[in-house]
Amino acid sequence: MRYLRITSFLLLLISTNKCFSQEKIKDSLNIKLKNAKNSNDSINAYLYTSFKVYIADPEKAIQLANTAFILSKRYDNSRGIGLSYSRKGYAFISKYKMESALSNFKLALYYNEKNKDYEVAKIYSGLATCYSYKHDYISALTYFIKCKNLLEKLKEYKIMISPLLNITQIYLEYYKLDEAYKYIKEAIVFAKKSKDKRALITSYYCLGKYNLLKRDYKNAIKNFNSSLEFNSNKDIMMFYCFSLWGKGVSYDSLKNNNEAFKYYNYSLDFSQKNNLNEATNNVLGSLCNWHVANKNYTEAINIGSKYFKSDFAKASQGVSLSMARAYEKIGNFKEAFKYNNIFIKTNLLSSADLNIKLNSLVFTNEVKKREENLVIEKLKVENESNKYKTKIRLIFIIVIAAFLIITLILINISNKQKLKINKAKLRQIEFNSQILAKENEIELKKKEMKIKNIEMEKLAIYITEKNTFLDEFKEMVDKLNKSKDINLREDVFKKLMSFTSEKFSLTEERHEFNLYINNIYSDFLLNLAIKYPQLNEYDKRLAALLKLNYNTKEVASILNISVKGVQAQRYKLRKRLDISEETDLNEFFSNF
Repeated sequence: MRYLRITSFLLLLISTNKCFSQEKIKDSLNIKLKNAKNSNDSINAYLYTSFKVYIADPEKAIQLANTAFILSKRYDNSRGIGLSYSRKGYAFISKYKMESALSNFKLALYYNEKNKDYEVAKIYSGLATCYSYKHDYISALTYFIKCKNLLEKLKEYKIMISPLLNITQIYLEYYKLDEAYKYIKEAIVFAKKSKDKRALITSYYCLGKYNLLKRDYKNAIKNFNSSLEFNSNKDIMMFYCFSLWGKGVSYDSLKNNNEAFKYYNYSLDFSQKNNLNEATNNVLGSLCNWHVANKNYTEAINIGSKYFKSDFAKASQGVSLSMARAYEKIGNFKEAFKYNNIFIKTNLLSSADLNIKLNSLVFTNEVKKREENLVIEKLKVENESNKYKTKIRLIFIIVIAAFLIITLILINISNKQKLKINKAKLRQIEFNSQILAKENEIELKKKEMKIKNIEMEKLAIYITEKNTFLDEFKEMVDKLNKSKDINLREDVFKKLMSFTSEKFSLTEERHEFNLYINNIYSDFLLNLAIKYPQLNEYDKRLAALLKLNYNTKEVASILNISVKGVQAQRYKLRKRLDISEETDLNEFFSNF
């Protein structure tokens, strides 16, 4: 999932203007302010300049947005207030402060959503980008779709390329390959019509990534090459780096080690020279895996260590598993155990992929089953047809003459042979279906066992932590009991209260529970977001709990609100879904 966070922000830049020098920006602002005829013109001058500089100088962008906000407040300009929040949101994205960006975009939407203009589309895009960085891809998809639909309504087809490609990225991450391909082709059509080189760069990169997931590695290389050709001047350095990396992955998958190693190193050199830290770490992860696959365990450990020193290693689990294997092979079991634990802790992220693959397996088997049913139906039709033809031929033979009796016998023999062959085929297909069903059942049980093993390991870690807590708690109580100094006893008592308050906090458990809901019910939340885009994140969380058939008191405990608060939220959810009071919400979501 981590590559989506990278490309979402970069695709957002397609619709922005190029950065200008500080002098040009200052001159442009002064000219606009000098030519301003009223307060609206002055506000727009500050807003325009803020959007121009938010990539190169986010602090300056925030300063200009704050000036526009003050003027908008003074002249009671609600649109200006909303756009000031929007500009600050983009500046905070450049500073990688996603929580601040998200809160500003939400305020911007509050003031401006009713306008349904190009600025609202930019707010939708900003919100979606923030959610992508927070790994909330369902919310991100909701806002990218809103952005795309609004731009389509406004006939802003060139700018619509950006949300199209972002929607593509999310569908690729969820293995919805047919949907992803549809949006990629639409983006390429618009990019070619508008002759937008930056859009063509990103479109062909996404098409290459689609080919990787389809395991069509030769076409992946072809499309990454197309992206590199349009990006020959390195206009978008991050995509230049990722296209080189994509070629490395493709050659790696084709077992062409020399070409894979070459392009991995090209990508690494380029990202390091241009300070593309997240891209650098991405390539380091691939090289670590590559060296382990080629049994270069010492070099794998060297590269993997660099990888884990970066801030961008948090979402990794494949590299941690490679590091564990490398340390195990050189006999350092302590480090192997350490990285194996990292793999287990980050496996919450991979459980979503596991569910996707399980669903994909079920879907594939269903397709095979339907194909086999079609073959069976076809054979049955052929049998019926042959029987009918046999009767016609018998009547024809009786009518014409006796000399055709020999021909009739030969035809009958032929038909009987066909019937036997078809029956044999039917029996074989039924036998194959039974074998396939058993194999699927075994495979699913293996996957379920893997998940249970992970849960058992997590439970063991939990028990260890709780035992440690009990030992520390007992030690503090003994110390408090033995101490005769009043001041010392009071100090120990305060520490004990602070310690127990910290350990019994349910914040982490609620966070774990929310991650569990997102992983297990990702398809449910995705379908809910697509069908009901008006639902907010809180509504979707309540819907998931209702689908689990929790009662009002249990929901109140999980969400940390009162029972009346839950009843109020249920009422709001019913209004947003536009369903009657007679409809039971738990039953509605269980059938959704």
